[in-house]
Amino acid sequence: MISLKQPNRIVEVNFESCGKIYKGWRVQDNNKLGPYKGGTRFHPDLTLEELKDLAHRMTLKCALVNLPFGGAKGGIKVDPKKLSKKQLEELTRTYTKAIADIIGPKKDIPGPDMGTGPEVMQWMAEEFGDSRVATGKPGAPGRIMATALGGFFILNTKHQILNTKIAIQGYGEVGAGLHKLLDRKVVAVSDSQGGVYDSNGLDFEKTMQIKKNKGTVKKNISNKELLELPVDVLIPAAMENQITEKNARNIKAKIILEMANGPTTLEADKILQKAGIIVIPDILANAGGVIVSYFEWCGSPKTEAGVYTKLKEIMLKSYQEVLKISQKDNISLREAAYKICQKRLNLLL
Repeated sequence: MISLKQPNRIVEVNFESCGKIYKGWRVQDNNKLGPYKGGTRFHPDLTLEELKDLAHRMTLKCALVNLPFGGAKGGIKVDPKKLSKKQLEELTRTYTKAIADIIGPKKDIPGPDMGTGPEVMQWMAEEFGDSRVATGKPGAPGRIMATALGGFFILNTKHQILNTKIAIQGYGEVGAGLHKLLDRKVVAVSDSQGGVYDSNGLDFEKTMQIKKNKGTVKKNISNKELLELPVDVLIPAAMENQITEKNARNIKAKIILEMANGPTTLEADKILQKAGIIVIPDILANAGGVIVSYFEWCGSPKTEAGVYTKLKEIMLKSYQEVLKISQKDNISLREAAYKICQKRLNLLL
């Protein structure tokens, strides 16, 4: 991962909630282009280094799609699945108080991420006392499908997918959203417990019902096996560092659409590039979420149809800019994307 210098600011907070002490952070990477913007992650294995990387990626993402935002990321080291709704609300509100001095509609605007969602964002906004301090709140037009749609627009427009076989690692909001859009073109999906593969395609509604009933889609393959399936398109939409030097040579897909943040290591990226595999980088592929967050923050467009139309316009324009530089300079899409970021940020990457 190409990186800037150290983040502008790192705030660590330790606070009590529901009788326990929790550790949280807010990393403000760079605000050259506008107020900081980035998700809020609740995860038991969360680390500061992870947040620094994610905040940096947000800086690049906003620069690439030309939004007036900088990059940030925050969160708490906690397993939200082990908390009741009342405990989760208290935790969220206490964390918001702890970082209140550094966030605000014109300073730093948190959004949802792994382990959080619309309700958590609503609690943050209420506790802070200003609805514009957080995005991804309940009722935000187009927000639920935003990230999945952004990736879908690129994949569907540039790469004809009528007879394409697709594998998706990760079955959260993004992975499931893409399955809904792609339906039976998807032959494999997985969650944290494992996956299911059917070369004839997986029906979205049936797969989602299994997930709801059993809590997992696990059936006949592992996450590791999914990554190496004989498919046309591989979509990592789960955790970072899933495609590594150890498995990159086993990847059979022709295209990788990075819907997770940082799913491919630097060493693996070099192997994939040498093998001629097209990698649509995360800072472009999953930018739909922050684009629609920007719409929510500025209050326009106000309808779901308007949001999707504008989202498609921005995603495809950004993709064409990256593709043009990639072809002109004979470099990868990732390298081309970084080149655009470097110019817009006017910083040495």
